Amino acid sequence: MKRILVVDDSLVIRKVARRILEGMHFDVVEAENGQTALDS
Repeated sequence: MKRILVVDDSLVIRKVARRILEGMHFDVVEAENGQTALDS
């Protein structure tokens, strides 16, 4: 399974993106900002 990182400060946008991407068989990881994304 492919993994994807979704970065956005909006929880709603991250949740919508997660639903769409999981429907496309991606393993979704979320980050709420750029620093969190870089740390992960």
